[in-house]
Amino acid sequence: DLATVSVLYCISTTLNPITMLRRKHRVKAKAEAERRTSGKDRSLESALRWFGWAFCFIVVVILMLKALDFFDEKTIVGDGHSINTRALQQRIDHAKAGDTITIQKGKHVTGPITITKSHLTLRIEGTIVGIPDETHYNIKPQFPSYPSGERFQSLITIANCTGVTIEGSGGIVDGNGEYWWKRMERLGTDQPNRPRLFEIKNSTAVTLRKLFLKDSPFWNVHVLYSDNVTVSNLVIHAPDDSPNTDGIVPDSSTNVKIQRNAISVGDDAIAVKAGKDKPGRSFAKPCSNIKVEHNVFLSGHGVSIGSEVSGGISDINFLNNTILGPMKRGIRIKTNSARGGYIKNISFKDTKLSELEKFLEITTSYHAKGAPADTPTVISGITFDGVRRIKEGKADIKEIHPGVVACSESIPCNGLLFKNVNLEPYSGAMKCTHASECL
Repeated sequence: DLATVSVLYCISTTLNPITMLRRKHRVKAKAEAERRTSGKDRSLESALRWFGWAFCFIVVVILMLKALDFFDEKTIVGDGHSINTRALQQRIDHAKAGDTITIQKGKHVTGPITITKSHLTLRIEGTIVGIPDETHYNIKPQFPSYPSGERFQSLITIANCTGVTIEGSGGIVDGNGEYWWKRMERLGTDQPNRPRLFEIKNSTAVTLRKLFLKDSPFWNVHVLYSDNVTVSNLVIHAPDDSPNTDGIVPDSSTNVKIQRNAISVGDDAIAVKAGKDKPGRSFAKPCSNIKVEHNVFLSGHGVSIGSEVSGGISDINFLNNTILGPMKRGIRIKTNSARGGYIKNISFKDTKLSELEKFLEITTSYHAKGAPADTPTVISGITFDGVRRIKEGKADIKEIHPGVVACSESIPCNGLLFKNVNLEPYSGAMKCTHASECL
């Protein structure tokens, strides 16, 4: 190949002139050779030697740069079948601070890509489609605030960055989730965990906006160990029976704004988390100051706090959101005896409800397994203010059950406040155990 030919030529260029000169002198007597060898011959031999080594060095450097794709700018092809992983990653890696990388219209098939440079904008005008083939996804260790295990690399990762924006202009990110859901069903296991669609990790001042996210294999947007992140104007969709396709998951992060999104998925539309069990308590990174405002939630499991709360969750404000449904429950707060941590200062204000079976569920025994934490989860300061039913379309809304607050003696629920809550029409009464107040 080209590399082999170049190296052989380099060696021959370096050695042959020297060898020829040495043969010429070897046929003569030593004394005659010394007498007749001129300074010009010696200079020529030295020049040829230096030229040869310099040429060899240049060839090796060029080959190394070529191996690193320094000269090989790949073309991003939106034909729906060409694989663009290398081209997209190369475009990102070669970008400079302040650059905007645009994915033009078309269907761009890719494996996982990673952004590790700050102050970049990725603008998606076409469609990015995840390859439905696990061999293209690296297997990573589980995050440090979670029990040991493995996970497939996320389709788009933003890691250790500041000032990154990913935005759309008619852009779509399609995770090809059906491949992964069928794989889990076929193998009977979710190990390694399926890929997330977006992973924002250890980053600051990141914005994700104006995109249509479709059929994520697992969680759609995972905001992890990050600060000052805004997720806005997204449309997120997955079938209502798709497993674990949570919409937006702020996890051990601070100052996250989730605004004006429309979410219809197979699991929680919003799930606020902070690590799990002993690893989460040891990592000790809380999730706090999260604002969830002016969103619309359709099919799914509503909005939730937990159940992974081991690092502590506080100051979470849901404001002026609409939970249309249809879904089983609108709001859920969940933990268990293995979690520890705390859930405090959570408010749901001006929340509109439509087609739900149940308004609220608080449980302290959610999928309880594992060794109990030394200190149970502390639950306090949960406020529901201005909750009401609305009618969507011509059909009358059905009766709703107020829900269940199932706390335990070891994990009581303190400081619950229900203010201006109107669930009409509803049937039955809220069932409460070990709670300071009930509706």
